[in-house]
Amino acid sequence: IDLVHVFGTTAWPFAVEIVHQTGAALAVEVSSAAAAAEAVRLRAGFGASAPVFVVPDATLERSIRGDEVGIQVRVTPWGVHCPAGKLDILKPDRGVSVFMAGSGDDPGAWTAALEALAAASKETPDLMVFVDSEAAHRAGIWTHISRLGLRERLTLAPDLEARRELTLEGDVLLLPESRGVHRSL
Repeated sequence: IDLVHVFGTTAWPFAVEIVHQTGAALAVEVSSAAAAAEAVRLRAGFGASAPVFVVPDATLERSIRGDEVGIQVRVTPWGVHCPAGKLDILKPDRGVSVFMAGSGDDPGAWTAALEALAAASKETPDLMVFVDSEAAHRAGIWTHISRLGLRERLTLAPDLEARRELTLEGDVLLLPESRGVHRSL
């Protein structure tokens, strides 16, 4: 083993143990401000053979690097290459599908997103909404779904982020939370 590349803070201790046993280099993906704070603590335990931290944006790079110049942080943006021209996503002759994903840790943001979808549904009669069921449960949005008249338009989908096939066929991806967390979807 030459390199251990780890995603997700819960896997970091396992990766560190493999690195200590094999002498391999360590590359650590950091996708949130909370993980950046953990990364600083992780680096302190390594000394000269510090890991390389891989981040999706400059904000997280600054969070990890701070004033220290010796920390290896590489900005590697996530996502796909977009075409140069405009795409016609919402076509007038077909329904619109919206996929909502996230952690569900910000119920207010989820409620606000649902309110916006309810308003949009008045002008878009074929609007369908697919929501990650675990995030919906955590955000406690079911009472809002009924109150806003979205019950007939909404489908709860388990593991929406992990099972991407359906989401990739959709028209709109709605991520209600803005917590500085990058999501792989």
